[in-house]
Amino acid sequence: MDFRKCLDMQVGKAGEINTEYGGFAITVREPTAFPWSECLAALLEHGYEVWVTKKKENLVIVAKPAGD
Repeated sequence: MDFRKCLDMQVGKAGEINTEYGGFAITVREPTAFPWSECLAALLEHGYEVWVTKKKENLVIVAKPAGD
C-alpha cells in the first residue's frame, strides 16, 4: 500500500488530503476526531517536513519532502 492510501485511511472523514508542493496539504475538518499524533508521526517518519497553519476557519497540515 502506498503512503497516500495509508494517510487516507488514517485521517478518514476527519480531514481532507490534497497533493501540494510535491507533498500534501491536509485540511483538518474535525479537530477533535483528527488523529494528530499518528498523522504527524507518519509524515515525519516518511521524510516530510511539516507545518501547521490556518486557512480560513480550518487548520491545515502542510507537508513537503525534506530537503526540497
